[in-house]
Amino acid sequence: KKKTAGDTIVEILIGSVLVYAAMFVGSLITTALGGEQDSANQEAIVAIMKAPIGVLMIPTLCIIGPVTEELVFRGAIQGGLQRLKMPKLLCVFVAGTLFGLIHVIDAGDFVQLPSYLLAGLVFGFIYYKSENIYVPICIHIIMNTISTSMVYIQIIAELLNINI
Repeated sequence: KKKTAGDTIVEILIGSVLVYAAMFVGSLITTALGGEQDSANQEAIVAIMKAPIGVLMIPTLCIIGPVTEELVFRGAIQGGLQRLKMPKLLCVFVAGTLFGLIHVIDAGDFVQLPSYLLAGLVFGFIYYKSENIYVPICIHIIMNTISTSMVYIQIIAELLNINI
């Protein structure tokens, strides 16, 4: 059966809920392990966003980053391993694990791995089920745009001395 635009929109909506749920579970695991609420990766991004030219990061955070990450981890790595005839779920696991590691390895913030790992696995599973790279790309754009918006709301509230 050929998928319709409506089918793709449903996949994006369900996928968004699944990725947020995975990240929530990951954050619970991180907290149980004694980790902080925000990862070093997130703190670095927020610091850049608070800089005078931070607003210039919006296209990178909301579009360029998600598109690039999905093309690399789902398209090139997961898709490439599938073309090598590796089992599809193993391809999801490898790409998802690499996705998780790349988000924590630079800062050595390994206690934060559960959120990124689970998100990467869900992104990979969504790609596997949808067979459409645009689905995880759209979900990733939505997630990063919501996160970026929330940070900017917090920044504006701090500037106006409003407690949120």
